[in-house]
Amino acid sequence: MIGVIGAGAMGAAMTVQLARAGHSVHLLATEFDGAFVDAYRAGENHPSLGVAFPDGLTMVEQDGWDEVLPKAEVLVLAVATAGLVPTVRAIAKQTPGDCVWAVATKGWDEESLMPATGVVATELGRPLDRERDRHRRSDGRRVRVLEPAVRSDRRRALRLRALPHLHIERCRRG
Repeated sequence: MIGVIGAGAMGAAMTVQLARAGHSVHLLATEFDGAFVDAYRAGENHPSLGVAFPDGLTMVEQDGWDEVLPKAEVLVLAVATAGLVPTVRAIAKQTPGDCVWAVATKGWDEESLMPATGVVATELGRPLDRERDRHRRSDGRRVRVLEPAVRSDRRRALRLRALPHLHIERCRRG
């Protein structure tokens, strides 16, 4: 089973494509996805995308995540950067050890300047291995965290900070 966390534009677009490809998808709505849940219940199109929710989709509100997360083979994180850490902290222990985490969240964490994949790996207690997309759980088992096509790193973030149109509020050295 594939779970997509975040019913906004990114999460819904990924859900539509996964469902079209024949996958069983559960769209896990966060506390900020009320408008999308309401549209789903009313049989309306997704408010941001203007497309119908796919047939066979299961919309799961936060109070029902406990039943879905332990069954997830793949978990797609499509939440805003600001919600990434609290979301991962809330669900990490409920997911199976061999679950593949696909990170669709873009941007950097303001505190650490790590890309979203680095934040997820850190929060899961899976420090980076030598291989780019391999991580280890605290119990030593290997899992995969998929990175977006464009890989971001701390040096790149620091160079971007100098651009006049980019504003990063907090930047720690270290």
